[in-house]
Amino acid sequence: SLFPDVTWIQGSPWEHLKVIEGTFDAVVMNPPYGGVVCLDSAKGILNTKSARSEYLFLETAVRCLKPRGVLVALAPYNFLDKIAKGDRENFEYLMEVVDVNKDDHSPFYLTGIKVCMFVLEKR
Repeated sequence: SLFPDVTWIQGSPWEHLKVIEGTFDAVVMNPPYGGVVCLDSAKGILNTKSARSEYLFLETAVRCLKPRGVLVALAPYNFLDKIAKGDRENFEYLMEVVDVNKDDHSPFYLTGIKVCMFVLEKR
């Protein structure tokens, strides 16, 4: 087997959240941005006030991390600035921003959106 120590789970992460919550050492993500399509399965499972896909994926990633787990997100430069106020307090309680390469953000060549890499650690 190519990855003998990996357990593959197919389907919506929200369907399996009880199984995968708190089990990851690291999450690397480039979540979909601005969408609200196909996210009905997350309703009633996640706590975020936002219906935007990037924040549903952010909460999912944070919940899947173990304490001291690391989250790396490729995201628009203002990703963390746009977290809804009620969600921001919870996010800041759970996560510490380790690094953001805002000085070096450059437009994503397909969209022209300025992106950077966020490195966060779960408390």
